[in-house]
Amino acid sequence: VDGAVPSGMIAPETAAQPLIDPNVLAKASPEDQKNMIGEALFTQIAQTEGEAAGKITGMLLDGMEISELLNLLQSPAELKQRIDEANQVLLEHQQRAAAEN
Repeated sequence: VDGAVPSGMIAPETAAQPLIDPNVLAKASPEDQKNMIGEALFTQIAQTEGEAAGKITGMLLDGMEISELLNLLQSPAELKQRIDEANQVLLEHQQRAAAEN
């Protein structure tokens, strides 16, 4: 990691612009679109969720459409709500697993 920005991503110092180049996103396959969005979401989620960021990002990618995911990148309040919901699901899963042991 030499500071290079992944293809299709915009350098962090241009924070006023979107994290994903819309032109690159529009030309990408749906799978590549999800990967690009997932990388951008993971970066934001990792800032507050640490080790759980990967699981939370995966949960969002599996459960939401691309248009909804793009909205999360542009709406910190919506992203926080979805993170809170995912954390609740993870907590309930951990509690069930502990109760079974």
